[in-house]
Amino acid sequence: MSTSSLPFAPSYSCMTEGSGRDGVEALKRTALLADLLKCDVTSKEEKIFLLPKDQRQDDRSPKHRDASAKVILRYVRWAIEILVVMIVVAGGLRLLSTKTADHGVKRALSFSLHRSGGKLMRGGHRLRSFLRHMKSHPPVLSELPSDADSTLGVDVELERAMDIYCRGPLLHAVQMANVFSDSKHFVDMPIKDNSSAFDILVDFQRRELAMTDYRPHAHDTHERLLRRFIDDHFDPPVELTRRNSSAGATDKATYVLNRYTSNANHPRPESYREDVLVAADIFDRTMQMEGGNAAATERHKDKYYNNVIAAAESGWDFSSRWLRDPLDMKSMVTTSVVPVDLNAIMYRVECNLMEFNRHLGNDVRAQFFERAAARRLEAIDAILWSEKHKSWKDYDLETDTHSTIVSVSDYTPLWAKAFNSTDIDRLKHVVTSLKSSGLLQVGGVQTTTIFSGQQWDSPNAWPPEQDIIVEGLLAVNTTESYSLARELSQTWTHTSLTAWKQTGLMFEKYNASEIGGLGAGGEYFPQFGFGWTNGVILKFLTIHQNLLLAE
Repeated sequence: MSTSSLPFAPSYSCMTEGSGRDGVEALKRTALLADLLKCDVTSKEEKIFLLPKDQRQDDRSPKHRDASAKVILRYVRWAIEILVVMIVVAGGLRLLSTKTADHGVKRALSFSLHRSGGKLMRGGHRLRSFLRHMKSHPPVLSELPSDADSTLGVDVELERAMDIYCRGPLLHAVQMANVFSDSKHFVDMPIKDNSSAFDILVDFQRRELAMTDYRPHAHDTHERLLRRFIDDHFDPPVELTRRNSSAGATDKATYVLNRYTSNANHPRPESYREDVLVAADIFDRTMQMEGGNAAATERHKDKYYNNVIAAAESGWDFSSRWLRDPLDMKSMVTTSVVPVDLNAIMYRVECNLMEFNRHLGNDVRAQFFERAAARRLEAIDAILWSEKHKSWKDYDLETDTHSTIVSVSDYTPLWAKAFNSTDIDRLKHVVTSLKSSGLLQVGGVQTTTIFSGQQWDSPNAWPPEQDIIVEGLLAVNTTESYSLARELSQTWTHTSLTAWKQTGLMFEKYNASEIGGLGAGGEYFPQFGFGWTNGVILKFLTIHQNLLLAE
């Protein structure tokens, strides 16, 4: 493993240029000297006797006196070597303790020497004792700054955590060794109470677990070592939360809407392996397209990373909504799409904030959110409404056209009440459009009509979307919409109950093409539990029980 793998934990090779090997040999001779000082000194050519005190000055022969002089000279030479070794070690410690790492973490350098120093201690336990003494009496330890003194002004613990979960050789090794079938598994694993980010990074370097050459199915031993390392430092996964990013999208009339975007330029930590492999394919393909221009190829790869991160932030990871070619993940264009559902959600949030502030007597803030909601409603109508489809549609900024994908998200403005309730004709057209869309299936409302193999496409039906459609139809408040809401709520309850009777479990998604069928597709196996599935069923059984009881 190279010394640059973890910038805050350099190896002993940085003591002095060219002096490391000589220093090791001198340290070994130091250990031998300790033995010589305890016993008679015997050599191949001569033997030196330790004489009684009263005979040492008068009774020794010239031969004995010459031999004694040689021994003394030998001891002096060895003593000089010991002094040189101590100077070299002290100098190395000082160099390590004062050399600043990438993030200004000076303390880590000193401790990393002590914790990873075992490889230099092969000469015996006397050398270990010597270095333990040096550890307990470091020459400049008191001069080392604390983490809070970092001249770069960064959160050191956060940077260390990012070196574990978001970037660097540890994440690369774990994900590319295929330690877990789901790449998200590792980045959801919290650090054990008896460990720390610092301990993990130092131990990772000490065990030399970094991968420099990824070859699938060729690292079984390395995988086992990584599993042992992970078990030592991490607890089982816990759920993490996501936060949506947004950016303005405008046209000549200056309407402001939101989209999902990212400028991270790196793989998703939770799906690292999958992203790296797809990006590698993009790299090979675009190298030919760009005539070997590596910089242009890197931009294509970074663009893919940003699009895939944006898609994950949407919650719809993944769907044909984000793909130029529904069957090709490399064609992802998420950041170019203005999503209907995101802006419907934003509209409802702005309306809720208006109401909250009004109830609290914050009239100024209430008026602010009222104006924001009004502007968004106008933009939704101007940009996202498609007269051709009689529904709202995602808008593609690159092609300046509406999406041709038929999606359940097209009808989320009904749930958000982002429509003119007095325009009865339009609302009737929307309900008719939904009924003829192909989304309504025997087992529920499928996500899109495109069968791509992605989990947010046909034939999967997701509980939140069932609730959104039912709520939207009730908001339309016509006889036809109420009848359809009743039908869909009964269908979904029947599907969930049938699947539960067959498996004893509630699943995150179901197959809309059959009653009780389980969903599939995507980057991981179908999950059971399940929060939103239980929530939607409970809502139908309580708040909307009249829909279930109606004929």
